Amino acid sequence: MQPGLELQRVPPHPTSSSLVFDFHPLTRLVNNTHRTSPYIPSIQSLSLDVDLTHQDSLLLHHYSSITCHTLFHPLDQARAYTWQSLVPQLAHIYPFVMHNILSLAAMHLASLQPHLLHKYTLLAARHQSHVITAARARVASQQVTSQNCSAVVICSALLLLYELAILHPSYFVSEPVSTSTSTTTSTSISISTSAARRVDEIVQKMLVMRHLVGLWNISMPLFSQGPARCLLATGTLDPASPLAVEVRSSLDRVLLASTTLHVPSDAYAAAIDSLWHCYKCCVLSTPPDWLRALAWPNMVPRPFMSELLEKKPLALVLLAHYCALLVLHPGSWWTHGWPRPVLFALIEAVGENGQAHWRDLFAWPVKVVANQPDTGE
Repeated sequence: MQPGLELQRVPPHPTSSSLVFDFHPLTRLVNNTHRTSPYIPSIQSLSLDVDLTHQDSLLLHHYSSITCHTLFHPLDQARAYTWQSLVPQLAHIYPFVMHNILSLAAMHLASLQPHLLHKYTLLAARHQSHVITAARARVASQQVTSQNCSAVVICSALLLLYELAILHPSYFVSEPVSTSTSTTTSTSISISTSAARRVDEIVQKMLVMRHLVGLWNISMPLFSQGPARCLLATGTLDPASPLAVEVRSSLDRVLLASTTLHVPSDAYAAAIDSLWHCYKCCVLSTPPDWLRALAWPNMVPRPFMSELLEKKPLALVLLAHYCALLVLHPGSWWTHGWPRPVLFALIEAVGENGQAHWRDLFAWPVKVVANQPDTGE
């Protein structure tokens, strides 16, 4: 990682009550403290006539034979060993890692077999509840040792893939749309409400990622010496590729806008610089690397995060560029279905703020997301 762009731990904003470390309601389904959308049944309404021990074995087999292959480039043998061999070994030592990979395998199966969505999302939520309990305890205690650092970093990364996967419209938490009226006004209100909730949810994801990735900062000195240190390796960069030129051009337009508006331009410049660094590591280098993409919410300075929490238009524009980064990683099934509705919700939110002329800054992220196969609703 380049000097000055290491993962910097940014403490929570001391005065903002909006900075709450929380997860998608689906991950709390097993505790029956939240209900999700009507498409996700409660535990009581869903009966699984399977032996859970046998089912866990099937999930572990699916992870080892299929899911883990989505986590590395086919030619990247070092990362292949980590995800295929090392992670299952860690899972047999640390129960939270075992729950983590079983949950991820279940979510992967849900994406591959939509007709079994309810079955596999319930299994995923059950395992994920154990992971979240461990994650909260680890964030609170900040206890990372040379023995557990690999497990902590890997588990937090996979937990975030799960959180991204449940941005899919099938898991979107919203109130049922009323059909009692059919006027243009009521339809417009429904659309705006849905868009606002999607914006709230993606911003909440940024907060979750910011907190969990904060663990990486105290872990890295130990992790970089551990058995999974190959995950920190950087591929060969091609800065002259057509994609690199497109990314840099679009980010430069955002940077120019930040210098001509009444915004904390230094904070935006730092956020753009760190996002460009993530692009270079994640999709502009060979082999590509999805792991570093998860670090960006923790790399941005606090003033930019405050702008995002307040849903300032230019911050939402930059968030759209981050969504494009997640989409561009090859084989990222955890981004299926949700980037398109989220992106258009961000555009609508900017329009509602009276800054419709800024929509031009969304042009490149829209192009990226439009080229993604539609695997949504």
